[in-house]
Amino acid sequence: MNPRPWFLVGRRGAKHAPTVADECDAFLDGRAAALMQAQGQAVPAWAQVNQLARGSLEQIRSLAETGPSTSSRRSRVASWGGAVALLAEQLLADVHDEADLRALQRSALWPLEADLLDARTHISMSPSELFFVALGCIVDATS
Repeated sequence: MNPRPWFLVGRRGAKHAPTVADECDAFLDGRAAALMQAQGQAVPAWAQVNQLARGSLEQIRSLAETGPSTSSRRSRVASWGGAVALLAEQLLADVHDEADLRALQRSALWPLEADLLDARTHISMSPSELFFVALGCIVDATS
């Protein structure tokens, strides 16, 4: 077993590594992807979902605004930023306030996040695959 935290695996001599508390806070606040990026790590699909599954209404609005500006949905879902932005837009279209967002996150995105985190499944997805799976989860939860 590797005693190094997931965000340091494969990095020797990383400076100012986050503490376990930092890692937990980032996960629970939907900032796991940002923490991993700050450490120079690749951001897996579960961390992309984490932004949507745990982010506040303000964070979701910010994600919706930061996606690529291309008009084609097909080209937007080809990148992580575009896929996450489109999913954030969908969340915003389906909720009215923070309470609605939390309920939708719990019912639609927490299970997906857990499935992607499960080390036994080793699920790897492209941005477009993740977009359609997550969109299906959101649509199912809102219908």
